[in-house]
Amino acid sequence: MKIKLNRYLLIFIMAFLLLIFSCPAQEEENGNTETPQREKLATLNEIKTGITKEGVRVVLGLSEKASYDIYSIKDSSIIYVDIYDCRMGENFQPPDFKNDKLLEKIAVENYNPRMVRCEISLKYGIPLDNFNEFYLSSPDRIVLDMERDYINFTQYYITKNILWLQTEKAQDGRFLLLNEVYVNYKNENVDFRVEMAKNSGSSREKITDMVKRTGAIVGINGGYFSKEGQNLGLIVNDGKILSPSVKRRPPRTTLGITSDREILFNRVSDKDDKLVPLWGKSWKNVVTALGGGPRLIADGKVHITVDEEELGKNGNNITYRSGRTFVGVSKNGYFTLGTVSGFKGNERDGMLLPEMADWLLTREMVDAMNLDGGGSTCMSILGYPVSNSVGMGNYIRPVANGLLVFDKSPVVSPANMETDPDSVVLPADGVSTTTVKVRVMDGDNNPVPDNTALRLASGVGLFENKNYLTKDGTVEITVRSVQAPGNYSIKMECGPVRKFLPVKLRTGNPAFLTVDVQPVNGTKTDDKDKTGSKYIINALVRDEFKNPLKAAGVTFEITDGEGSLSCGNCLSRENGVADSTLEIKKGTVKLRVSVDGLESQELQLK
Repeated sequence: MKIKLNRYLLIFIMAFLLLIFSCPAQEEENGNTETPQREKLATLNEIKTGITKEGVRVVLGLSEKASYDIYSIKDSSIIYVDIYDCRMGENFQPPDFKNDKLLEKIAVENYNPRMVRCEISLKYGIPLDNFNEFYLSSPDRIVLDMERDYINFTQYYITKNILWLQTEKAQDGRFLLLNEVYVNYKNENVDFRVEMAKNSGSSREKITDMVKRTGAIVGINGGYFSKEGQNLGLIVNDGKILSPSVKRRPPRTTLGITSDREILFNRVSDKDDKLVPLWGKSWKNVVTALGGGPRLIADGKVHITVDEEELGKNGNNITYRSGRTFVGVSKNGYFTLGTVSGFKGNERDGMLLPEMADWLLTREMVDAMNLDGGGSTCMSILGYPVSNSVGMGNYIRPVANGLLVFDKSPVVSPANMETDPDSVVLPADGVSTTTVKVRVMDGDNNPVPDNTALRLASGVGLFENKNYLTKDGTVEITVRSVQAPGNYSIKMECGPVRKFLPVKLRTGNPAFLTVDVQPVNGTKTDDKDKTGSKYIINALVRDEFKNPLKAAGVTFEITDGEGSLSCGNCLSRENGVADSTLEIKKGTVKLRVSVDGLESQELQLK
């Protein structure tokens, strides 16, 4: 038995050696060059979408397995799928999908000769919990599932007299960001003021800057104004009329606060430096007043005075769906300030006035009025904008006036945030990670209580987890790279505090040069003595992570023959491609394409 086993082993070894020596020698691969012939390209053949009750599914069909990266680097309403060593198939058709409440559009392009980029645009961003991606074989396909609906709720006491509630929700294809502040307005430490932009009667200033400048706790945008910053409504501070009512319109709803802290709502005009309410009690004890309109709630019932105040279609029409700002008094005796805003813009999302009034009833408002809204809608707490969702970016419209709330009581909510390091630099390789230590403090610069929630609100794909809880006032977040070189930031939220952590994803060194030749239609000829043949020479430069390199110096050089080039020394574009047109004057032309540090490519064309 032992002899037979050795004989079989000897036969196996001889067969193996014969197989090796009978195979042709393989060309040694150079680590820094490549040609299309050496690496087979996968093809993206189709994109299908499926609309379900819960959300939408997007399926990218491939000819074979390919590496890819899925990420979103600004906000989660735009999702990128980069497929490497891939091209769109010859019969590829743009995706055709039914109108969906979440999915807005899908754009696909051959980003460069070796990468397909798919950009999926959503009408609003979704959290990581609502997103799932996976790969299936036989046939090969990338699958993305996205759910429409979600709700996030935040609640903090900013001081012992000021409670802030924030609700972020997407339901049935609509996104709303709701901010409510409930103020114990009769406490002696609390005060109110209508702040004029830059202490002027005709200027504009961001609400965030007003809050920082004055040391207020909370601020919202106030009444109407012109583009030049002229106030268009009644404003009273310390019992003095700083801006009169609009005389060409009927009296409009005004908030009034008396010297003994009574809250009043009425349609009010002014005459001879006196406030004149349309009905009811005198306003002679009012020390603070802010005009706006229309009325939304009166005596615990919906009471919308759009037509009476000429704020409907026959006046300054504000009846369309829009971002909203309001003030009111709740059943339990709290003064309430609030905003309703959208994801990509307050003019796009928001509420109709009847919807606003109905929602306020669910908050047990007994009196409430509307203020200026739309793109002016803004709430700031401790100088941070809490009314801007991720998709709206950092833009805040300067306004002419705002309503500010002050409190001498200590700030007990998160008030400041620090990171170590204060910026992140990673290679854009899609795998590298780093840890960032975040410290969160209250108004007295003490660590916030354990288990205070910190959320990463933007930078999907740049981190592995989105929600963290503090311990001893700190959390450690993990930042992950993606294959998308550039300068970005991660938006961190803890209570009202917002902080942006700069993130740079850097390219590597030039490592791959791919040259592609395309004849110009109508000029190619088989007659070598005939002049006028033209070719477009595309050179793709990529780093060691296979990221396209922008501004790489590419040299196109004729080494033999008669011809001309449209560009001899070119810089690659954003997609890593530099190109030059070769026109052959006679016979055969030899061409060299090179990039510093890489082996050049030699071409022979006729």
